[in-house]
Amino acid sequence: MSASHVQQNQPRGSRPVQRDPDLWFFDGNVVLVAQGILAFRVHKGVLAHHSEVFKSWFTGVAPPPSHGTIELCEGAQVVRLRVNDTAHDVKQALLVIYGLRYVHCTVMSVARPQGNADSISIVGGCQ
Repeated sequence: MSASHVQQNQPRGSRPVQRDPDLWFFDGNVVLVAQGILAFRVHKGVLAHHSEVFKSWFTGVAPPPSHGTIELCEGAQVVRLRVNDTAHDVKQALLVIYGLRYVHCTVMSVARPQGNADSISIVGGCQ
């Protein structure tokens, strides 16, 4: 298996998750997995700085969903995002957060859906 795949502690029977080449930082301390297919190794502090939802996850106020197991990838916590958050949308949001892409948006937010403390929703009208 190539180094571009996330392998460590992956659920049995699941297909390899591809690392995003633009958003895989060697010193990242959290791996976000979108749609079970694309992984981003990023920084909790950067995410928390830009989002109250991420901040609540990483400070323990409302931890991310773990479904009873804690996955690790190269020592970094793995957080599997909701399937509604497409890999494309998550990547675009992360590119903006990291200042790697500037967008013209009508609406873009990272929010917690009403009544669901265990998930986030990325809403966008960006190009």
